[in-house]
Amino acid sequence: MPDIAGDLAKQICRFMSEARKLDMGKTPGISETLDWANAMVMLHHDHLDRDIVQETLGCLVKDADDLERLRSHALDDILAKV
Repeated sequence: MPDIAGDLAKQICRFMSEARKLDMGKTPGISETLDWANAMVMLHHDHLDRDIVQETLGCLVKDADDLERLRSHALDDILAKV
């Protein structure tokens, strides 16, 4: 993605690395990662924070149970590592 800020790209990669360690019903793949990164660029975000991630997780996680688990239990832990 040529239009993405380098810091944002690194944060997304770190976030995805941690998110893929979770026991999800449908682990996000490369396609979902690119969709999420594209949404960040289109929304003019240049970094990840809790609010931004909360607003855009639907681009990344397609299973409702996974989405709820990530939002309620793992999000803060993952963001602390990003």
